[in-house]
Amino acid sequence: MALLEIFGWLGAFFTLGAYSMRNMLPLRCVALGANVAFIIYGAFVPVYPVMVLHLILLPLNLYRLWEILIGMRRMCDVTAKDIAFDFLKPSPRLRDFSEGDVVFRRG
Repeated sequence: MALLEIFGWLGAFFTLGAYSMRNMLPLRCVALGANVAFIIYGAFVPVYPVMVLHLILLPLNLYRLWEILIGMRRMCDVTAKDIAFDFLKPSPRLRDFSEGDVVFRRG
């Protein structure tokens, strides 16, 4: 097996792995690995349609990975803050409602 053929098989393996993942963060990382492997394979074998496809997909996967990481950082920032909900304590009151009572009305 030639060295370049290993990149083709590696890209296929990464693509299969990406299709089987449930979480977006590892999916994007594995998809980036597939992109790099297929770009190398497509450039040196040469199989230009494969190379062009993965040259287009590489920045897309990088951008989506960046969005995921930014979202995770924002979530960590929000959950790390100590938000006091004391201002809500005086508001709630227990009330009884009968069947058919309107609790909320549009407008």
